[in-house]
Amino acid sequence: MVETCEPRGITRSGQNWIVATDSGPVESDVLVVTAGLGTNDVLGLVPGSQIRFPLSPDRPTQSKYFIPPAGSRAMFTQDVMPVFAYLDIGIYGHPVYDEKTPGIKIGFYNPPDVTRTASRIGSVEEFVAECLPGLRDAEVVDVATASGVDTCWYDLVADDEFILGAAPGAPGLFTGVGWRGTGYKFAPWVGRVLAQLALQQGTVYDIGRFTPARFAVEGVAS
Repeated sequence: MVETCEPRGITRSGQNWIVATDSGPVESDVLVVTAGLGTNDVLGLVPGSQIRFPLSPDRPTQSKYFIPPAGSRAMFTQDVMPVFAYLDIGIYGHPVYDEKTPGIKIGFYNPPDVTRTASRIGSVEEFVAECLPGLRDAEVVDVATASGVDTCWYDLVADDEFILGAAPGAPGLFTGVGWRGTGYKFAPWVGRVLAQLALQQGTVYDIGRFTPARFAVEGVAS
């Protein structure tokens, strides 16, 4: 399986896959593609594969770190403050993670399938002013500027279901994509499913609703 090398080409040799990368070729009898919004690009390298998924990118309109003053920082660490989400008004966030994030992350996002509740909160600043007054005087920086790992890009699927399982028309090829903003909660399970598929060619879980084959006829490209 290829997990970390960016593929430059994919070929089939007998029962094996050969993936060309900048670090050299990698050969395996099983290929697992978990490339997020780049999944269709990777599948486009697979000989004879016509399947493409209806993926679209989405992201929060705001994503900022609020860095609390030193005297009150202890009130906002992971030991005392939970992850929070008020998706009916578009707000979510997490506490300070020592040595990993400079402050409390607060995002403003409107999921396409969530009905908004009428509210006077229309930004992360208004949320802080209303609900976290202890951060009113905090230093504020954009997440994209301060961190390369805590930014949010969502891979949305047209039918709002995960894509998880065997890619049709390509024996030994499995894929997982379409986690939107919820994939982190399912990561242990998704990893187990993909491991079972790769090692056993099947899984003990019922993943029929997530089958990649549901897009085989349409061949929809992102």
